[in-house]
Amino acid sequence: MRFLRSLPLLFLVLCCSGCMSVSLKPYYTPENQIPVPDELVGLWRLEKLQGKTQKTNLLQLQIAKNGETKVTQFPEKEGEETIHRSTFYTQCFRVNGELYADCMIRSLKTLPAAEALTMVPGHLLVKLSVSGETLRAVYPLNLPKLAEDGKLPIGLTRILPETTPGKAEAIWVFTAPGSVWEETLKTMSPQIFPDDSRASCEFRRVLIQ
Repeated sequence: MRFLRSLPLLFLVLCCSGCMSVSLKPYYTPENQIPVPDELVGLWRLEKLQGKTQKTNLLQLQIAKNGETKVTQFPEKEGEETIHRSTFYTQCFRVNGELYADCMIRSLKTLPAAEALTMVPGHLLVKLSVSGETLRAVYPLNLPKLAEDGKLPIGLTRILPETTPGKAEAIWVFTAPGSVWEETLKTMSPQIFPDDSRASCEFRRVLIQ
């Protein structure tokens, strides 16, 4: 699969463990999905990654009330001209009062059309929290390890992980419906989303829309 190397920086930095997971079905249910909260709507820029201060213009998120999320990755080095842009559809949902996002890629404008067509239409799971002017996004860092060790519920079905050619990283592809994810997150959210700087990014609000 080309899904892993096709992702923009937003998810590459959240997948720094070398192993990531996607779902072929939504993580949410009609009962727990919610509109995008007002506090998420606006323009955000990356503040911290793995405990280190980053350039504030390295990565920018623009979240709309309808769930459209535009990601802009600016060059890290002077003299580089390429700006990468992509668009996601974000569906928010709550489980036990905690906020999660189900993210689906809509477009990756820097990819050749042929490569874009080969991508897996996977759902990405992110846990979100807003404190003042800071948005914290946490990736389910431990999910692949829990799956590998057989510690996830039986109902959380998955297919064999795919490996990027020439690399050891595996992409765990889950097939369970949102109702199973809801029950799993109710009991295992702390294990799936560790309090670990490697699994999180912090964004600073730039503009309220």
